[in-house]
Amino acid sequence: MEYEIFHKEFKDLIGDGKLRKIATGFQFLEGPLWDASHSRLLFSDIPANKIYQLKHERVTTFRSPSDMSNGLTFNRNHQLLACCHATSQVVMIDFNNFQETLVSHFEGQELNSPNDIVVKSDDSVYFTDPNYGRINNDHGILRKKQLPFQGVYRFSQKEGLILLANDIDAPNGLCFSCKEEKLYVNDSSNGQIFVFDVNAEGHLSNKNLFFHMTYDPSQGVPDGMKLDELGNLYCTGPGGIWVFQSNGTPLGIIKIPEIAANLNWGGDCWNHLYITATSSIYHIEMNVRGNQVQL
Repeated sequence: MEYEIFHKEFKDLIGDGKLRKIATGFQFLEGPLWDASHSRLLFSDIPANKIYQLKHERVTTFRSPSDMSNGLTFNRNHQLLACCHATSQVVMIDFNNFQETLVSHFEGQELNSPNDIVVKSDDSVYFTDPNYGRINNDHGILRKKQLPFQGVYRFSQKEGLILLANDIDAPNGLCFSCKEEKLYVNDSSNGQIFVFDVNAEGHLSNKNLFFHMTYDPSQGVPDGMKLDELGNLYCTGPGGIWVFQSNGTPLGIIKIPEIAANLNWGGDCWNHLYITATSSIYHIEMNVRGNQVQL
């Protein structure tokens, strides 16, 4: 079964779309990102220490080594930003493939392992910093952490690095609402999705629980998140991709045969949903387009 439907509105979003596996044979995939300028999908294979590109359903290496990159996004100059587990850094990769470190420390201590990342329309960078890249033996990493918490941060050239929240056990996926007045952040360790208000300065307040999944972690956890143009939230979870209305009502699940870690929109009309799920890339053409405020 490709879908689990809770409300009829879910079928309106899916239409006649069929889930397809379009690439496989990887170790652990993350960070899908559509590059419209080259009509390709970029994505990270963390333990393989590579960023790949998928174009015309052909996979080639984009960057190796990648410092065990995880989340990927573009800034407003279309430069690639990457969260790197191996170095505990957020880096920028320019058009000449030159890498520059944006952030690596907070108050003199190394970041844990930057994980997921989004860019606001004012070009400020928001990212989560859980501990996964320091403790995951399966990925060949075991490093003692320096910070006593796992945070959510904002970085801008003007203000530098600002800690926005340190009261989430394991902050992971994050995304803005369509008008950027809210920020969704999930806690993979507790199955929770939170939503914050975002003020004019880009700071967070009024943390509220958006949804609490009860689940078997072996079937998937809240991780990557994105919105569609209608404001519906798509989040990985047990069984695949969970879809929620903006009020937190679950509409349904796009069932994925492997554990899904992340997702993103792409394609010429921005209605193609790409999903990184353990060893494979999956694709479904939707009836709705993604929110294009965040690339």
